[in-house]
Amino acid sequence: MKSKVKILALLMLGFSSFLGAQISPGGIGTVGLTSWFRADDLNAGNVTTWTTQFPMGTGAVTVTDPQAPYPQLEITPTGSISNYNRTISFTGNTYVGQNISTVQGLQNTTPPTLLANASISDQGTFFCSYYMPTPPSGNGHLSLYNNGSTGLQVRNLTATGRIGLGLSFNSLNASRDYIEDFKPNITSYKGNRSNATSLKAYNKGGLLSSNVASQSSGSNGLYFGYSPTIGSSAYNGFLHEILFFNRDLTDLEMSKVRTYLAIKYGVTIKNIGGGANGDYVATDGTIIWDASVTPDYHNDVIGIGRDDVEDLYQKQSHSFDDVIRVYIDDLVAANEDNVGVISTDISYVTLGHDNGDLCGSIASNSEAPSPISSRIARELKVTNTDFNQDFNLDIELNPCSPITNIDVSKLRLLVDLDGDFTDASLFSQTNGISFTENNGTITVSGISTTLIPMNDTRYITIGYIDESYQIVESSGPICEGEQAWVIFEVLNANNPVDIEYSIGGNQFTASNVVDGDTLFLSPSVTTDYLFTPFVGIINCCSANSDQLFNQVVNPLPVITLDSFDDTPCDGDAMTLTANGGGTYSWNNNVVNAIPFIINLADAGIYEVTVTSAFGCVSILDTLIDVKENPIITLIDEVNQACDGDMVTLTADGAETYEWTPIVTNGVPFQVTEGTINYEVIGTDANGCTGNLNSTIVVYPSPIADFTPDTTSGVAPMTINFTDNSSNAVDYFWDFGNGNNSTFPGDETETYENGGVYPVILYVQNGVCRDSLTQIINLESPDIKVVLPNIFTPNGDGSNDLYKITADNVATIEGFILNRWGVEVYSFDSIDFEWSGDNITDGVYFIKYNAVGKNGENLEGHGYIHVNR
Repeated sequence: MKSKVKILALLMLGFSSFLGAQISPGGIGTVGLTSWFRADDLNAGNVTTWTTQFPMGTGAVTVTDPQAPYPQLEITPTGSISNYNRTISFTGNTYVGQNISTVQGLQNTTPPTLLANASISDQGTFFCSYYMPTPPSGNGHLSLYNNGSTGLQVRNLTATGRIGLGLSFNSLNASRDYIEDFKPNITSYKGNRSNATSLKAYNKGGLLSSNVASQSSGSNGLYFGYSPTIGSSAYNGFLHEILFFNRDLTDLEMSKVRTYLAIKYGVTIKNIGGGANGDYVATDGTIIWDASVTPDYHNDVIGIGRDDVEDLYQKQSHSFDDVIRVYIDDLVAANEDNVGVISTDISYVTLGHDNGDLCGSIASNSEAPSPISSRIARELKVTNTDFNQDFNLDIELNPCSPITNIDVSKLRLLVDLDGDFTDASLFSQTNGISFTENNGTITVSGISTTLIPMNDTRYITIGYIDESYQIVESSGPICEGEQAWVIFEVLNANNPVDIEYSIGGNQFTASNVVDGDTLFLSPSVTTDYLFTPFVGIINCCSANSDQLFNQVVNPLPVITLDSFDDTPCDGDAMTLTANGGGTYSWNNNVVNAIPFIINLADAGIYEVTVTSAFGCVSILDTLIDVKENPIITLIDEVNQACDGDMVTLTADGAETYEWTPIVTNGVPFQVTEGTINYEVIGTDANGCTGNLNSTIVVYPSPIADFTPDTTSGVAPMTINFTDNSSNAVDYFWDFGNGNNSTFPGDETETYENGGVYPVILYVQNGVCRDSLTQIINLESPDIKVVLPNIFTPNGDGSNDLYKITADNVATIEGFILNRWGVEVYSFDSIDFEWSGDNITDGVYFIKYNAVGKNGENLEGHGYIHVNR
């Protein structure tokens, strides 16, 4: 019945291909596709000829092996190294020294032009999918194509693969090396050797940068498995598929072809550099594996799928180490013999893993939802692209002990959205899937779109329900004197359990523990507790071993204080510095090791709380007694003095005194001119200090001195006084005649009368004074009055007014009489002028009474002749 289904499936596939467009790798079309060699088109056994799938007919390219031994087409190679697909084995070849005419190798000495790569305008693209087991051949040639100046040599140099282009001279531009990992591989390139960037070579999709000066070599023609001119060139490995294009494919086309080969032959494309590197792309451009999403799962990427335009129909795939398999229907030896049907074109299931162990670890067991007691550490990322049907999964476990008598009803498939399985969904055989176990391999059948929805990604792993316990919460590091604790989660136990643990070889048992119970511990120092787990059937050995719980006990900080004065004075700057911890917190707004000013009101208890780096706390108190500062006063304070004075500065209120500038408290000292600022610091019996500032202005002593231009003479007299004083600021002149002046300099004074005049000059500079007296002795003058005896008031401008003259007269009065004794004019000033308007010509009588400036009286008379 299965064989009929297989035939029907093949007929359907062939019918689909027949009705559709020409198939091509990656679905990129056949433009520029000059040779497509694939092992699918060969029969099992001797490979004497290998003809391209495209071109076909007269344009087909064929390589042949003219004589035995022949390469072998294997449908089911050992280890399924070609991912259950056909491959050509060259493993009958030996290495160095083999007769080149008897190797397993294929040749075409006159092939058509497949590509060009020698000059800047040349284009070409090449892919080779292969597997080379260890040990490697020393110079094994996978493929060799030489045509004039164009050359392409793909070979293995022990553990290094090399792609070399051109046939002219060795060049760094013409060669790229890669590390061979002895797993299914894809090597490829596009471009030419014209410059440093024109060649882009890839290993499993990773762009190669390692280059040495090299190129192709050997005879013209196309060769697979050897080079006809190099005796050591026999290749010992497998060739799956080889492609030549005479154009440079785009990056997207490269990715599509690479994806086709990778899915088909189980190759993990490299995701070095992130971004789109490592992505798997279907022929319609859909990303069927996004390597940039959770890149930690980009290991052993495999997939199943159908893509008709490239004739891909992969129904089963496995990781190269064969511990993970994904498939539809029943897993068989060859992909082509799987009778299952993938119903939708361009549909895929792809998966990779995080490299976790294939058994339950302590970490993985703790990251699982209840009631899972253990789960394998390996997690799988699974992406469904339009795959609307069930598939199956094999996972080969590697627990501490071989699995025996596993209860599959306790197995669970954990499915999660983000890879954190603490909240994963659990699926058992009651949810439409089934579990089987065979020699440690768990098969999960019937994984549907309910578990892995179409066009979505999920993370899966295998869990098991054992009776177990785990510590789900603990006290963490504690401080000396605190109590530690652990909280148990007891899983899948119908009755209370006993949990055994040891401390330093001493055994203890926590009895009758149920889920959520707390065990209290009292360690005085850091202590290791070894808890004996219940053995889990799928656990790693480490998870079944005693589980270490290390309870860290951190010591309390030991506080010391740097030396300080605990009896400071009011206003002192002081620093409190505690040591022995990580952080320090003082009361009273003190900051550790930072100076502060302490005042009288701040006296009291100072408390520091010291916290270590581990959070442990100690407290220390210290008493600080703040002393009051003395109040300094001055007795009989002196603020002004004269140059040369003796001054006494006497401070009071303390025990000792220190003056600046230096003087002795209470002892007279002589001062000199200037303004002197004194500060006294008084220190009392407690060592506390008070200070006071005092300023003394010391004035220079003034000297009064002046010189009169004369000291004797006859009054009235004006005397000039020349000032000769020094250091004088303020002046007071007393001229001795009742007049004075404050003019600071030379002065002039007029003396009207004779007499003895003491002239005194007072000078002052601040509080400093001086004076000088000089005597002025003036004689009194004689009094004299002159009476004219004629005047002619006729208006001729000559002698028209009657005037008298006088010397040394202070006051005068008198009158003029006519001859009849009638008064015609009177006067009371020496300066009078009589015009005679009211009289006639004749003789008149004048009489006066004068008082001299010296006080002497003088009377006189005379006659005036008026003649007009």
